[in-house]
Formats: sequence, C-alpha cells, structure tokens
Amino acid sequence: MPENVEFIGEGGARLRGRLFLPDSPAPAPVVVLQPGMGDLARMFWPLAPWFTAAGLGVLGYDHRNFGHSEGEPRREVDPWRQSLDLRHALTALERRDDIDGDRLGLWGMSMGAVNCLYTAAFDWRVAAVAAIAPPVSGLALRSSLYTGEARIELLRRLHDDRLARAAGEPPARIPLAARGDSTEIAGFRDDRVLATVTGLAENVPGYRNEITLSSLDNVIAAEVAAHAPRITAPTMLALTESDELSGLHDARAMFDNLPGVKEKHEYPGTHHDALTTHLPAICAQSIEFLTKHLAGEPGERGQRISDWLG
Repeated sequence: MPENVEFIGEGGARLRGRLFLPDSPAPAPVVVLQPGMGDLARMFWPLAPWFTAAGLGVLGYDHRNFGHSEGEPRREVDPWRQSLDLRHALTALERRDDIDGDRLGLWGMSMGAVNCLYTAAFDWRVAAVAAIAPPVSGLALRSSLYTGEARIELLRRLHDDRLARAAGEPPARIPLAARGDSTEIAGFRDDRVLATVTGLAENVPGYRNEITLSSLDNVIAAEVAAHAPRITAPTMLALTESDELSGLHDARAMFDNLPGVKEKHEYPGTHHDALTTHLPAICAQSIEFLTKHLAGEPGERGQRISDWLG
C-alpha cells in the first residue's frame, strides 16, 4: 500500500507526496519522480506499479507552491529551489530503515528532468538518473519561445512584475498553456499542449492552467548543460528530434559532455510527444536503465564519492 509522506524542504516548507515500495523484505532502492512545469505528483502515481514491479520504490511529491505541498506564491515554478528540495527528499529517504540510501535514483520529465540533472551535478548520493526531454539551456528556451518584440514585451512584463511584488502586490499570473496562434505570454503556446492542459484542469483535482509570470524568468535562467562534467552518475536522456523547447542540438551536446556511463534514446516528434505518445516506451527504457544501475555493488558508495570528486 502507498504511504502518504511529508518532509521538510528548503527554507522549512513542508513537501507532501506518496511513497510506493516493492513487496520485498530487504531495504529497497527508490526512484524520486520529478513532475514537469505545472504538473502535480498525483498525475504520475499511476506509473508507480511499473517501477515497483521491477523492484524499485517510488517517491512522488508535489513541488513547493503546488498541490498538497507548502510554499508561496502558489503555482510558482523555481527549478533551483526545486532542486534544493530534491536534495532534502534524498535525505528523508536515506534516514528510513526500509530504504537503501546507497541506491537512490532520479526520474524526471521536462523541467523535472532539469531538476534531476542539477541535483546529480551537486549531490554524489544520486546513483542513477533518467531525464526525459530536459530543456538543458534556458537561453535556448527563451530564444525558441520569444523573439523580436515579443521578447522585449516579456522582459518589460517581468521587470514590472518585480517592481510590483517588491511593493507588496500579488504576483502576475499567466496561462501555463495558450493557443498556438496566441500572442499572449504563456508557458506554452501550442494547441496540443493546451488541449492536454485543459483536460488535466478538468479532471485532476488541484491542477490549474496557470503559473506565475516570474516562473518564466526562473525557467529561462536555468542552464544545466554547463554542469554536465559534474554529472558522474549513470545517466539516460530521452529526446525528441523536433523538440521546440529542449533543443536537440543542446541536449546532444550535453550528453557528449557527460563523463560517466550514459545512454541516449531519440524519438520522432516534438517536446509534447516525449511526454505523451512515447511515454510508455520511454518509461520501459528508463525503468530498465534505473534497475540496472541501482542494483548496487559492495563499495559503490566510496567509488561514487571518488568519481564525483574527480
């Protein structure tokens, strides 16, 4: 049976989710799931039986500011603070007797995948990573989302929002997804993404087609590719060939700079296809990869520290 859990994240925020453990008497390896931008943990809990059937435990929790977790302002995305929270999640798991703290893995989608890569770069406890369609360069992401006058308008709006929030006003909010032909500022401007988000908002309790405007500022500041040489844990990337957000060229370059064991799978389609059409195949590949690299060997912790320190 799943267990409702909570732990203290960065700055004291209480983060809440569910822990699923395999039916095994031994301390289990555990994979921490990282939802994408605006997503809730409950959307990924149905994947848990796939992991537990392979002998892997799963922790899925809501990011700060979302769902059942604490944090203000609500629905603000902050990859850096989410990554710090993820390190607290590892600590919470490591303290449990029914979990093998030497065998902790990460699995994330889109911006959740960025969190996984950031954390692997700065925390030697990460034993393996599966990153699905990570936007590895915030600069490239900004260039793909906004050009010309639209970019100037985005920067103006972000500046005005900073001044307003400093004066005590509530944060400006934007749609997570808007129509593909829309000129409004949104997290995504894509008809397929809008249809998916609209369906989720109608069917998933607590889910909304909304984020703070400053979430975009936080997302486009994330440059995880620069930290590739620090990621020594076995890492799998799942990419799509026409990803308008992640940028195949940037993701391939990051993959080439990973110094350790690595595996890359590429699929046809867009960013959205990686998270929908190809998700069953990607899940199967990532579970196989994580199971293999979380098997554990004597002395692995010492070797992992040595590799991470270089």
